Formats: sequence, structure tokens, C-alpha cells
Amino acid sequence: MNSIYDFIFITLCLLCSASFSAAAEGDVFSLAVTGEIVATTRVRLGLTAQGPISFCPWREGDVIEKKGLLLLEINRPLYKAQVAVAKASLAVAQAKLKELEVGERPEVIAKAAAAVKRLTESAAFNKRDLARIEELVKSRSLAAEDLEKARVEAVASSARLAEAKSHLALLKAGPTKEAVNVQRALVSESKAKLEQMKAKLAESRLLSPCAGVVTAVHVRPGDLAAPNQTLIEMVDSKSYVIRFSVPEAFSYSVFQGTKVQATLDAHRGQKFEGEIVRLYPEMDTQMRTRTCEAIVKGAVKLVPGMFARLELVLDKEAK
Repeated sequence: MNSIYDFIFITLCLLCSASFSAAAEGDVFSLAVTGEIVATTRVRLGLTAQGPISFCPWREGDVIEKKGLLLLEINRPLYKAQVAVAKASLAVAQAKLKELEVGERPEVIAKAAAAVKRLTESAAFNKRDLARIEELVKSRSLAAEDLEKARVEAVASSARLAEAKSHLALLKAGPTKEAVNVQRALVSESKAKLEQMKAKLAESRLLSPCAGVVTAVHVRPGDLAAPNQTLIEMVDSKSYVIRFSVPEAFSYSVFQGTKVQATLDAHRGQKFEGEIVRLYPEMDTQMRTRTCEAIVKGAVKLVPGMFARLELVLDKEAK
């Protein structure tokens, strides 16, 4: 039994020696460590709405070229119809507002003016006719009933003329300020309703939050998407870093900007220059190490999980 524990102890020592090694040369201290490629931005995407999936062409490994690309859509025809209705309502409200702001067309005003002229002539005729009938009634050439009919017609004619003049005056004056303001408020209300319907429709579409790579797809077209269900997972390829740890003894010998040389098993025979960009604020109390992150310079094809060997060049005084 003791031999098994001895074997485990020796194995751990070998692993530790393989992960960390140090060598001094002149005024420079070299520290060798190992790490792996990780994506610091990894997202799990879902929808707040429920419905059958109508669009989802993606598979694991597909490259999402830009932010805002359509990843997935559920079929909600009611939402689309509500947007169409809101657009039509807004168009009607805007047309009415434009009509009020521009005022009546010249041909409408000309038609109203012609009506006033015609009714003026008609009222004048009825007035003369009433005077003639009054004379005939006085001379007993006509009955009193004819006079009463003439008076009614003259009063009606005058009323029609007054109404036509009032209508013409309103057309020439244009809409009141209050009427324009009310219509503007209706336009604003229609715009708000349209934005509300668009926001509702947007809940049925899943857009990429960044450019990157699809790592997992949990549904296919035809599946029923549930609210807050993880549908697609992806990583931001621009967030790739090499994550590694340094022993506690060197935890203050490294800092942001420390230069590193990286070799990757996937890129044999090549060395890549880089630098440390992040130091974790806490020590790993079990391994007695401090986690760091570094980036490599230049265009390097990386995949999360790749094994990396790093060499950190430190000043002896920093050690």
C-alpha cells in the first residue's frame, strides 16, 4: 500500500517539475510554465419568447463573421401582423398631420369660394323675390301662403350662405394650433406602438452578440424553443488567451506587460511572441499558484483547449 502512495507522490513531483522550471543566466531569470488556450468570452444564447424554430442553419464550428447576424428565429406570425398594423396606423397619422401642416389645397378653397358666390346670388334672388311677393300679397294678387313660403326660402338661403362663408373662412385660416398639436401627439403615439410591436417581434429573433465560433447547437428547425432555454453557444474568437499559472514564489515576479515566448503543439517549430495581459487577484490555495493570462502577437490560428508552453523572461531583481 505504501508503494502506491510513493508512486502517486513521485508522479505528482514529475508533473510539477514538468509544469514549472526555472533557469538563471546573467541578469535574466527564465521561468518555463505550461498553459492552454481559453476563450474569455463564452456565451450561452436563448430567447425570452416561445415558439417553433423556423430558422437555425448553424452547426458546431461555424464561423459567425460579425455582430448582429441572425442566428435563430421562431415563427410568430401574430407579431409580424401586429407590426404591419402599427406601420399602417403610423402612416395614416403622419398623412393627416402633413395635411394639417400644409393646409387645404388651393382647389378646395376655390371650390368653397365658388359655393359662396353661388349662394350669395341665390340669397339675393330670394330676397328680391320676397319683396315682389310682399307687394303682390298687399295688392291681393297672391295668397298669404305664398308670402310665407317666400320668407322661409329667403331665411334658408341666408343660412346656407352664412354657413358657406364660415366654411370658407376656416379653410383660409387653416387648422388651429391645438388641432396640429393633437395630431402630432397621435403620430408620437403611433410611433411608440410601432416600436413596441417591433420589440415584441425582436423577441422571436436571436442575433449574435459578437463575431466568433459556434461551439454548441442544442436545437434544430422544427423544435419548440422554450423561454430562457440555452439554444446556441458560441465563443468570441478575439477573446482567446493563454491561461497559465506561476508558483507562489514567482507570483510578484510577473506583471502586466511581462514578455513571454509561446510554443504550441499545434504549430510545431514555431515560437510566438506575446505578453501577460491579466493577473488574477487571488492565489490558488490548493496548488499555491497564481493564474495569469497572456496573448500572442500576430495572426495565429488558435482553438480553445490547445496546449501551450511558455517561457517568461524575468529580471533577477524581480525574483
